[in-house]
Amino acid sequence: MRDRKFSFLILYISFALAIFYPFKGIVSLFLSLLIGENVAVFIIPSLFIFTFGFIFLNIIVNHISLSRIDKILLAAGFFAFAFAVLKQDRTLLYNTVLLFILPVLFNRFRKIDDHHFYRLTFIFFMISSIYLLVENIVLQPDRFGLGFTPPSTEELAAYSNYLVGGDTKFDASVNLSDYRNIGISNRTGGYLANILAMPVLIAMATTFFYVSTRERFKLINAILTVFSIFLLISCLSTTAIIAFVLTVFFYEIYGRRNAVSVIISVLILGVLVFLISYSKMLSFTYNRLLFNMNDSIYFATFFKQHLVLFRVANIKYFFLGKWGWLPPEGGSSHVDLINIIVAYGGIIAYFLYRRMLFPLTLLRQPGHLYGRIFSLTVLTAFICLFHSSMTLNINVMMLVTLLYLKSGDLCRRTEESTPVP
Repeated sequence: MRDRKFSFLILYISFALAIFYPFKGIVSLFLSLLIGENVAVFIIPSLFIFTFGFIFLNIIVNHISLSRIDKILLAAGFFAFAFAVLKQDRTLLYNTVLLFILPVLFNRFRKIDDHHFYRLTFIFFMISSIYLLVENIVLQPDRFGLGFTPPSTEELAAYSNYLVGGDTKFDASVNLSDYRNIGISNRTGGYLANILAMPVLIAMATTFFYVSTRERFKLINAILTVFSIFLLISCLSTTAIIAFVLTVFFYEIYGRRNAVSVIISVLILGVLVFLISYSKMLSFTYNRLLFNMNDSIYFATFFKQHLVLFRVANIKYFFLGKWGWLPPEGGSSHVDLINIIVAYGGIIAYFLYRRMLFPLTLLRQPGHLYGRIFSLTVLTAFICLFHSSMTLNINVMMLVTLLYLKSGDLCRRTEESTPVP
């Protein structure tokens, strides 16, 4: 009995550390302010070691159980890992760990009680939304009609360094400003100090609260949905905004399939058109997209990949993989959805994508509250794979992995409980 309690305790501590790992920058910030000296260089690696130390301890104590697909993907991961080491391909090594190794390390977390899993995920997204709302108020008070002076460039540099470490030199690409239209609007990298990865977490939070509100209305969920939508628009990421909107349409039309959902979808489309016309932030984001689409290099980078994939030189990579994080011949490295296929081959990519998206089948079955919420939140992050370095970030992928493993477990339990005709 004592051993059972111990293994249970290790499981829950490891899970909590994993799900709240992205908050390492917040811990660093508060400790640095408390001590009066930047301790990020020490805190961030220490939290990484502490978190993964517990995760490995959890594997020793609770063991893991791999399905046939898990074993196939693990074998492919080891194969890719060996190639990455031989080629000294750091990007392939990093992404292989995120896509193939994390699911093994997190395997046991699918056994966390469904309600506890949901509550801790809810707390993570709630704290994220509150933190980002406060950050937006402090860094851009004029947006809220407040009269105090925003932080100086030097103070922003210190803030960024408290979150991620480094020297005192301010790097706008790490924390603030939209570098294509400086002076019109700003966007922050949040507690990750990363303007590419943070919007994915915001979009995931928005999906999480939106679906929670639609499935089981609670005032707190509705309020957090409104806050999250505002923060999503504020992040000025067209990819993240489009990912959330597409997820909502998919959920309403495919998942709900009733007249109310169709009306809601039409209303959302109408609100979007209205906001693009009259909201400074969303119209700015929309104009940025039009500006980029008119740039032939940008357009080719993201929207002409199909022309490259069917070149003779690329067809073999499409099936067998390059086993290196390199773009297709004559193509771009900016679309991770394609990069994964080219790197590992179409068969392995199919199994990877299937593991992430198959739980969406729960949308067609009644009574799967948590399965709907988790799988749709994963879908938002999956769509963000369209843009390089957004979803493929350890802070994002740790959460995504936890969610698709849990929703996959819910899906498996549903299949086992369905009587065979």
